[in-house]
Amino acid sequence: MGGTLNNQLLIAIPDSKVATKAMHNPVYILDNGVRVTGLAQIGVSGINIGLIRSDAANYTASTNNTNIYGQITFEIN
Repeated sequence: MGGTLNNQLLIAIPDSKVATKAMHNPVYILDNGVRVTGLAQIGVSGINIGLIRSDAANYTASTNNTNIYGQITFEIN
């Protein structure tokens, strides 16, 4: 993890692909020992999957201590 602390982590879609539809799905987050639910989402023409904490707290800058469990399916172009 790197960058400015925020309540959202971003995962880039590889190979310059973009999402063709907006999608979202619940996820389970374990961030530095704190358990919380969240949401994986991507917008139309999105290039990043956003992993958002439901409690609106920022992710911690904790090396090797953040885990997110879930899945999201979306079409790419």
